[in-house]
Amino acid sequence: MYNDDEDALYVHHDVILPSYPMAMEWLSFDPSESSKGNLVAVGSMSPIIDVWDIDVIDTLEPAFSLGQKGSKKKKVARVGHRDAVLSLAWNAQVGHLLASGSVDQNVLLWDLRQGSVARTLKGHTEKVQALDWHPFESHVLLTGCCDENARVYDCNSGTCKSWKVNGEVEKVLWNRFNPYQFLVATEQGYVHMVDARQDGKHLWTLSAHSEGINGISMSSQCPGLLLTGSSDKTVKVWDLQNNQPSCLMEKDLKVGMVHAVDNCPDAPFVFAVGGDNPSHNMHVMDVRESSAGTSGCPNKF
Repeated sequence: MYNDDEDALYVHHDVILPSYPMAMEWLSFDPSESSKGNLVAVGSMSPIIDVWDIDVIDTLEPAFSLGQKGSKKKKVARVGHRDAVLSLAWNAQVGHLLASGSVDQNVLLWDLRQGSVARTLKGHTEKVQALDWHPFESHVLLTGCCDENARVYDCNSGTCKSWKVNGEVEKVLWNRFNPYQFLVATEQGYVHMVDARQDGKHLWTLSAHSEGINGISMSSQCPGLLLTGSSDKTVKVWDLQNNQPSCLMEKDLKVGMVHAVDNCPDAPFVFAVGGDNPSHNMHVMDVRESSAGTSGCPNKF
């Protein structure tokens, strides 16, 4: 839990997971309740996706699971993925829809009301590591794959367009302030800006880090404010306005290799950063305060 007024970060309660999580996604759709819930879908090395109710303290079992391992001996049909689940994306506009990407090279669209697969998106030739639903077009899904391609799917028709990038795709992100544009971050440390209307072309390519980019996030309310986090142990703040990316700040937050970056939807300058340093693996930063002494940054946004 984070209290912005008091700048306090603390653990309210914890949930012991049965295996190491590869992907996590918050969602408010609970098929067993008429009201909204507070749940987290977890993908792991197992093909089964567990969904946990994080309002329940000391819970030992997930609220429900998606998928089923098949058995020829017991004549049980397999449902869902065949391998580890690496990416998850909940559709906030269509609350019962969850997308999952896997080592099995498929993206599945789950109907949470039934716990069943509504559609399978094919065309990837490697592991699918990143997913992001379009912020306004509920049927449009952006995917990132280890075959060095980003793809935009029309989930109604199943058709897609693809863009080649420099390296395996680690993260993808729509620009909600320009819904035709999206960002692609790679394991080579590059960030690509793409216009979905232009086949195969990039608006620009940025060599952002010396190692892979594992976290990327844009401010929910401040156009052009981007944070990237990398295996090189740094977080960088970028200004993307006028399609001319410029670095405003670079910081080592002492969290080790950065694995995740996310913006607070209610506080446009507050970002959470997660890393692999056992003694300090999560840090919450206010970009305005952290930029003290950094030329240009406080007045830029």
